[in-house]
Amino acid sequence: MKKVLAGFLIALFTLMNFAGPYHLQQHPPQSAAEAIGNMVGLVLDIGFLFFSVRWYIMLSGHTYKVNRQAWAVILFWYSVLATLVGLVMIFAVSVALGAPLVLLWSGVGFACWKWRQRLRRAESLTALPATAEVKA
Repeated sequence: MKKVLAGFLIALFTLMNFAGPYHLQQHPPQSAAEAIGNMVGLVLDIGFLFFSVRWYIMLSGHTYKVNRQAWAVILFWYSVLATLVGLVMIFAVSVALGAPLVLLWSGVGFACWKWRQRLRRAESLTALPATAEVKA
């Protein structure tokens, strides 16, 4: 049940992160205080997304450098989304605008995927075998 709640929170905060810039485009801030409030809200949304992903990873049984794993997951999925946006731009707008986005974000996504793999591999290497715990 907790993993379902964590997944729901991840989806909620992801949608809130996407809705923030759209809302600002439709209703631009009228004062500096409103602009600062919008920026603080976006930072809080990103923080809540981070802690929701971190909670989900911990509920999955991972304990090694969970913060780094959470950032790797967030950046990976955002880069996948940006790559898809770039592909849409290739067909809808122009190749000159979409191709650099696809190239850049697919590279970022691959780097984050490898980063997460390296963290998971290090986690499995640092786990003590059950026989070593019994002998001690």
